[in-house]
Amino acid sequence: MPRIPHGALEGIVYLYPSVADAENGSRLGGSGFFVMMPSMVIPGGGVLYAVTNAHVIENGSTVIRLNTKDGKFDTFDFTERQWVLHPDKDDVAVCPMPELDPDLHIYKEIGPGTLLKRYEIDAATLLKCRLSQSNKTESLENSSSFLVEARSISGYSGSPVFLTDVFRLLGIQWGYIQDWEPIRDSVGRDTGLKVHLNTGMMGVVPAWKLGDLLRSDILVEHRKKVEEKYSSKHS
Repeated sequence: MPRIPHGALEGIVYLYPSVADAENGSRLGGSGFFVMMPSMVIPGGGVLYAVTNAHVIENGSTVIRLNTKDGKFDTFDFTERQWVLHPDKDDVAVCPMPELDPDLHIYKEIGPGTLLKRYEIDAATLLKCRLSQSNKTESLENSSSFLVEARSISGYSGSPVFLTDVFRLLGIQWGYIQDWEPIRDSVGRDTGLKVHLNTGMMGVVPAWKLGDLLRSDILVEHRKKVEEKYSSKHS
């Protein structure tokens, strides 16, 4: 199986309920990553957004921790109001980021062209390439999730899920599927007790849901203001 490019792993951030929790590494609420929306106004750059699940933000983990090149980390104390949730209640949220320092922060971003498009699901090459290992929870017309055969654990909500053969963003992990396993005694008899079992299946919000949010009116307006501010500063 092809490896995910190393740079993609540098785009991961972690979310906590408070700056103190982020500094202590306690009460991890979720994970996230960066997307850069290109700009015709900002040369060689664009507008940077952090991405995670809406439920991570709604559960109070709004503060971002980002690794730095000196082996430490930086925190960004965002509030829930600064995160934009998907208007159709899909489990996606984004937050505009301030300008990061490439000499200090360890980060990589993906561009909108990396996001898997809805119409590409019907492309035979993609179906053969990777989606044959995924099962959709319902028909595409009514579903907002893929069910993917991949193991995950608590705290990974908001992580990017890539198609490695073509390096495209399949979507955003929202959780993993659990089941109950009966506990048996030494001779195999059912004790009546059960334990949670990680099924090795995880739920993934399709990447085009993130694309919809990035193209929403509120974020288009945000990018216009950023570009206007940049133009004013450099005029």
